Amino acid sequence: MRNLCFFEPMIIQRKACWFKCFVLLLCLLSGVVQEAWAQQRGKIVDAANGSVVPWATVKYRTGKEATMADSLGVFSIARKVNGILIFNAFGYEQQQYIIRADSPKEVEIVMTPISKTMEEVIVSGKKKKYSKKENPSVELMRKVIAMKRNYDVHRHPHVRYKSYQKIMAGLNDLKPHDLNKGIFGKRPWLRNNLEVCQYNGKVIMPFTVEEQVNERFFRQDPKLKTDVMLGQNIAGINTMFQTGDIVNQVLKEYFTDIDIYQDKIKLLQSSFCSPIGKDAIQFYHYFITDTLQLDDEKCYQVDFTPANKQDFGFCGQLFILADSSYQVKRCEMSIPVSSDVNWVYAMKAIQEYTKLENGWRVKTTDDLIAELMVTDFLAKLIITRNTRNTDYNFEEFSDSVVNNEEKLAQTMQAKDNKQIFWETNRPMPLTGAEIALDSLVTNIKKQRGTKFIMFLLKAHLERYIETGTKNRPSKFDIGPFFSILTKNSYDGWRLRAGGQTTANLHPHIFLNGYYAYATRSNQHYFDAQVTYRFNKAKYAVHEFPRKSVSFEILRDVVLENDKEDVFSAVKMNDKDKLFLHNRKVLSGQYEVKWGMRYFGEVKVERITPVENQFFRTLSPTNERIYNMDLTEVTAGLRYEPGVTYLNTKQKRKTLNYNAPVIQVQHSVGISGFLGGNYTYNLTDIELIKKFWLPKSWGNINTSFRFVSQWSQVPYPLLKMPPTNSSFIIKPYAFDLMNNMELLNDKYASAIIKWDLNGKIFNKIPLIKKLKCREIVGFKCMWGTLSDKNNPYLPSNQGSQILMQFPEGCYVMDINRPYMEVSVGIHNILNLLHVEYCRRLSYLDLPNIKRGVVKIAIELKF
Repeated sequence: MRNLCFFEPMIIQRKACWFKCFVLLLCLLSGVVQEAWAQQRGKIVDAANGSVVPWATVKYRTGKEATMADSLGVFSIARKVNGILIFNAFGYEQQQYIIRADSPKEVEIVMTPISKTMEEVIVSGKKKKYSKKENPSVELMRKVIAMKRNYDVHRHPHVRYKSYQKIMAGLNDLKPHDLNKGIFGKRPWLRNNLEVCQYNGKVIMPFTVEEQVNERFFRQDPKLKTDVMLGQNIAGINTMFQTGDIVNQVLKEYFTDIDIYQDKIKLLQSSFCSPIGKDAIQFYHYFITDTLQLDDEKCYQVDFTPANKQDFGFCGQLFILADSSYQVKRCEMSIPVSSDVNWVYAMKAIQEYTKLENGWRVKTTDDLIAELMVTDFLAKLIITRNTRNTDYNFEEFSDSVVNNEEKLAQTMQAKDNKQIFWETNRPMPLTGAEIALDSLVTNIKKQRGTKFIMFLLKAHLERYIETGTKNRPSKFDIGPFFSILTKNSYDGWRLRAGGQTTANLHPHIFLNGYYAYATRSNQHYFDAQVTYRFNKAKYAVHEFPRKSVSFEILRDVVLENDKEDVFSAVKMNDKDKLFLHNRKVLSGQYEVKWGMRYFGEVKVERITPVENQFFRTLSPTNERIYNMDLTEVTAGLRYEPGVTYLNTKQKRKTLNYNAPVIQVQHSVGISGFLGGNYTYNLTDIELIKKFWLPKSWGNINTSFRFVSQWSQVPYPLLKMPPTNSSFIIKPYAFDLMNNMELLNDKYASAIIKWDLNGKIFNKIPLIKKLKCREIVGFKCMWGTLSDKNNPYLPSNQGSQILMQFPEGCYVMDINRPYMEVSVGIHNILNLLHVEYCRRLSYLDLPNIKRGVVKIAIELKF
């Protein structure tokens, strides 16, 4: 008992000792944890006026920790006592801040504008202007531009590499008070998809993300540039649309990869001058601001900004190797706040170039972060695009290698190995909110009213309405939605019902058509078409690339140059001289990925004039003809290199208008075959090209066309130029020419539109704040009617082929071209386009309009 009492205090003391040690250990661990999780936060401001300094880089003098301030100058970085933070921003002197143990965890960093020491040197009381002469920064950049051709990896005879791209779109800059009211207050489950963006430190909610892995092939001789998709992963609201690539296709086209080795950088479907492009010395101002070590390589830091900050250009920093190669190691660019770009209030692009074992320096990182805002009362958006290039290979390859890669990719996609594939091919992980996108979509679909909202969205974006259910994908879609009610001068209002099958019914066989009833003419119209695709479609028949054969039966008043929807029902004048077409067409087309399309058709058609009209021959009896029967065979090709399409259910829309278009087709009429009564040869050649002008002078859209009817034919078989009788702007049609006003069997036309992109308005002090943009246009046509097709010549009287021209049709003078000009303003309130069109020739003809105002709604960055 005594022994027990003797050991009892010892046990208690030992327990107390262990407890003290345990508490001490917790305190130490707490300190370590607090130190590990401690963040140094702050805001960066301008010393001159107190305004925020956005997108500054923040890094420790030693170590790899680094971050970037957001568009409001706010930054956050791991706190290291006695660490020295380095702050760099374009146009400012470098700033340092030492973190002491007692330093506040939130600080204000004041940076001094560097322009005072670089641009405002006082000489005799005057500011010294920026000069390119004897400027070391300019001399350095001349060497960089001169040497860039030697180091552009795409100029290597053969190169292939793997490219991973992730693009995300989401709501941006969500504030705490936003999360307790409105849509977030009523639907608290939305908060599960919130996260802090690693790029700007703001709370965001991703709503769509797409990952894609491609193998990219480039070859100089013979020329080859192609991508083979190895894998694709789509999540978010895009999956709520049957043609699920709508959102991501638009995002990828507008926020494309940046290549500074090109003279022009294509971004936001606009052209920006590259900081190392051939015109860069005239477009940018350069300043050498630092010499530093990046990954043990000595580099010059060169800051640059557009000479005119409202022009479409970048400001940022280039880090150039301080050796004889003058290669770019890193590039950071942003769009100036004062730029004319719409809706983008902050954008940052970061590129890194890595040296390979063979000495080549290649782009391995290409990141883009864009913050968008339409108006103050609408939600802000964020777009991030991350690209990682790996596995560069410069060995020679042949076409068979590319074809084998395509087969391999198809095999990989067919196998159920999605998880394994992405584990080995995803160089950067998905964030928590990106992983949770499937649950976000599931919850959205459960909400009352979602079906009605999706109905409206699909009607507007896809034009067709699905008939499927949640568990049964749509096999038949109803539409086009906006063609249910249309109008023309002969039929009056038309009621139309139509639809098409989808790949869910059959991936190779597609049916589509419509039935229409005209209220004024009491006519019944229809169109029925069956198509067989040799390559499978994901959903719609017209998906690129298309390899198909079709058969069509049609009865309708074909308005070849009028858009058949309710928005074009109002016209400045009625379109007369209409024909009823009864057609049977067997057609086929074959498309390849690099932009070539071959097409052909055999058409049997009966043409009948409407509104109690008839054809009258030149025979002595002036014989009336009520129908024309013809058989026509057409073959042609269309070359559109680099074209990209947006697939909707109604049709596919061209996204990339930078690609040139060359189309050549020839039609042959065969008399005595399948009821045809006319023999003829018709050639149609068209060239469309957009040219980007240097120094931010905008772009010029051009269209040139040559048409020739080589044979003697009645006037309905003459090729008519496209005309536009509506008040809606149509770029490739004549705005003030009446239908069939000028008849020719040969004509050449040119349509030129110059969009100055605000180049002149930006120089006018008050006007430039409106961000309006100028546009001018010129349209002309030279035409002639050869003697063999002129019904007014005495030598043609009595012809059994030619017909009398209807009233309102005239013959052109080859020495007197038809001309129109237009002047306009677009980007009014960021969306309205207004043009005034004026006719310059053939003003003596009756029933013409000399001028008209036309409008369009355009959404452009």
